[in-house]
Amino acid sequence: DSGSVVSQEGPAETADGCDLPADDIPVNVTASNIEYVRTPDACFESLVDYPFSPNYAVIDGLRMHYVDEGPVDGEVVLMLHGQPSWSYLYRKMIPVLVEAGYRVIAADHIGMGRSDKPVDPRVHEFENHVRWMKLLIVEIGLSDITLFVQDWGSHFGLRVAGDQPNLFARIVVANGDLIVIPPGLNPFTPPV
Repeated sequence: DSGSVVSQEGPAETADGCDLPADDIPVNVTASNIEYVRTPDACFESLVDYPFSPNYAVIDGLRMHYVDEGPVDGEVVLMLHGQPSWSYLYRKMIPVLVEAGYRVIAADHIGMGRSDKPVDPRVHEFENHVRWMKLLIVEIGLSDITLFVQDWGSHFGLRVAGDQPNLFARIVVANGDLIVIPPGLNPFTPPV
C-alpha cells in the first residue's frame, strides 16, 4: 500500500535535536516490519540556498521527502539525485527552472536526505528503490515528466521510465548510465 501524502512536518525541534547520540536516536517500525530512523527536522534548518518547504508521501510505511516548487500546472521536471546525495544537490537549479515556469519535483530517495532511513541495508535492494519511485510518481500524480537524473538516480529513474514510458516526455542524463541490475542486488553492500 502506498499510503498517503503527508503535508508539513510536526513541531520543529531545537538545534540540539540534530546532535543526538546514537543511543538516543529512536528506531521506528513500519506496519510491514521495516525498522527505520528519521533525521530530526532541526538538521535541515538554515541550510544555505535551500529555502524549500518539505513535502512527504508515505510509501510502504516510510516517509519519502520531495521538493515541489513552481506552478502546479507547469510542465513537470522530476530530478533524481545519486549517492551519497539528496535533493540539496539541485538547490541552485530548482529556482532557475521554477522561474522558467516549470513545476520542479526533487525527490530524496528512501535512506537519504529528509526521507526515512531503513536500518537494515538489505531493504535497499534496487527493485525496492525502483518501486518506491513508481509509487511516489503515482501518489503525487505526475505525468508528461521531464526526467533529470544523476548517478544512481539514473539507474532508478531510467528503469522507471523504461517500465512506464507513457508517463515521460523527455529524459536528461547527467553523469549517469543505464546498467543491468540483477534481481536482489543491493546497491549498498556492507563491509564483511
